[in-house]
Amino acid sequence: MGNNRLPQDRDKLYRKLDEAAQGAEDNGATIGLVHNTAALIRADRTALFNAEKAADDTYAALGAAKTALKNADKALTKWIRKTVSVLKPVLGEAGTAWLPTGIGPNSLDPGPNQAARFTQGERLVLYLTDNAARESAATTPPVTAAHGALLVGNVTSAREALKTARRLHLAAAGALQIADHQARNRLHGLIGELTQLIGPINDLWHDFDLEEPGVLGNPEEPSGLEGETGAPGVLILDWDDAARADYYQVWLQLVGTDTEPHRIPEQFRNSEAILRNLPSGATAKIYVIALNDHGQSTKSDILEIFVP
Repeated sequence: MGNNRLPQDRDKLYRKLDEAAQGAEDNGATIGLVHNTAALIRADRTALFNAEKAADDTYAALGAAKTALKNADKALTKWIRKTVSVLKPVLGEAGTAWLPTGIGPNSLDPGPNQAARFTQGERLVLYLTDNAARESAATTPPVTAAHGALLVGNVTSAREALKTARRLHLAAAGALQIADHQARNRLHGLIGELTQLIGPINDLWHDFDLEEPGVLGNPEEPSGLEGETGAPGVLILDWDDAARADYYQVWLQLVGTDTEPHRIPEQFRNSEAILRNLPSGATAKIYVIALNDHGQSTKSDILEIFVP
């Protein structure tokens, strides 16, 4: 199983599941697969996909709920400021006269946080209810108890919606973790079953996009090296899994600065890497080498990329 390390990247895991399912469909009946059939692999793959979508959807809903609460608080804050401006000719500057309103006594500014502003909004609604003559419906927003109560209610509703969104996302994230674990266990189970049915050395392993566990030797050369630019000084690298690779080295040469390539100190267990703190504006030449206990591969094709 050491030659069949499963990718951490979920897109690559989907591809691995798809290839394994196709191999099981083409060869399962012939070799006698029972516990890890194509139908079972695809069922786990579908469950993982649905769980990931649910997690993504609930994460988006969580973001929308945060924005809704922020907007509700912003509207309440604007109303508090307008209410203070309307009451100031009556109550004067900051002082004890403002205590019944929930504002002050040392400052007439809205509270420093959402909880404080919510409390101010509630107190102002009560104050205007008891002092209706001091309301001003003609202002924008209206300085009335009714409008203040509406805004306070909006904040309350947005808070509850955010609690619900957090709970749903937490549940979806947990379900995704379980589905991911199940899909990986399925592939591990397939590897174990194949080992029993066809042995550790058999070309049929490749039909499942798996390496023959009994074949030892140096890793194959990494292929498909691609790069994307990130924040200033950041490059994001990705390449195809190399057969028999246990980990990878990334080699870097900055054109006009380095006389020869140097190895990035980190060992990369997966076929991806993020390079940080590179000089912006430089041109980088990068290649990857795969390694295992037996040795190393030849270097990949060189990627030449501009550093943002």
